[in-house]
Amino acid sequence: MKDVPEVGKPYDWTPTAFTHNTDKTEYILGLTVRVSGRITYVNEAHRWYRAEASFPGGTIREGFKF
Repeated sequence: MKDVPEVGKPYDWTPTAFTHNTDKTEYILGLTVRVSGRITYVNEAHRWYRAEASFPGGTIREGFKF
C-alpha cells in the first residue's frame, strides 16, 4: 500500500488537461509541460488527493488516487 500523501507537500505533475498522448509521449504544442504545486486535500476514506498549481494563465487543480 502506498503512503498517504500529506497536505502542503510539494507535488510536480503533467496536468491531464495539458496532454495529448502520441506514441506514449505527453505533449502540448510539441513541448512537455509540467507544473509544480502542492497537495491541498487528502481524502483517506476514498484514497485520493488533490494537487493545485499556479502557472501563467491561471490555477489548475487535479485529483489523483493513491
